[in-house]
Amino acid sequence: MGTEDRRLREKEQRRQTILETAERIFAEKGFNETPMDEIAEAAELSKGTLYLYFKSKEELAFAIFHKNLLALKEMIKQASQSARKGIEKVRAILSAYYRFYKEHLYWGPAQASENPHRQYLNRLLGYYFQGEHPRHPYAERCFKEIQEIMDCIVHALQEGVQDGSIRKEIDPGKTAMTYGNLVLLFMLHLSQGGTLVLKGHGYTAEELFDYMFDLFMHSLIREA
Repeated sequence: MGTEDRRLREKEQRRQTILETAERIFAEKGFNETPMDEIAEAAELSKGTLYLYFKSKEELAFAIFHKNLLALKEMIKQASQSARKGIEKVRAILSAYYRFYKEHLYWGPAQASENPHRQYLNRLLGYYFQGEHPRHPYAERCFKEIQEIMDCIVHALQEGVQDGSIRKEIDPGKTAMTYGNLVLLFMLHLSQGGTLVLKGHGYTAEELFDYMFDLFMHSLIREA
């Protein structure tokens, strides 16, 4: 049993090494410009061993994005636990969501094609909105995490309706799906270099994200 445990630990450590190495190189060179050979060499593995863990570069990218989604979900859970009222939980969840994406996505248009996180997001959301599911497990896990994040928002909305801090006319499920998909569409727009279009109107992506957030929160609050 000890030998088997050690083997599993070593396998997981090797997988983490691959993820960390790939994420670093993607950040330095970009997703499209990074061959799997280079990742294998930097991780001090043979190319064959690398492909035992990840069957394609796209699968590797989704594995990295899945790791980041797990971190986002943990941030959301911690943020919601510190809030008492439902409306406070919604605000805390969305603030955590916003902080996470600000940290993982550059807002400047110059990095649109270089930022690997945008490239992962572009691929993932492209599949999401086209209703297509890639045939590898990490993409499926990404969809699962996105759904669980949506569920956190639904539960917070339900609590708010019950405790009176959110308007009772609000349908938690529809509201979470509507706002969640608006945010995802906005992120998809940014991942495709949409900040160039926004700049023509005199707004930054950050300003519009803040405004969208404020509009959503004000639409929920129950008037005294």
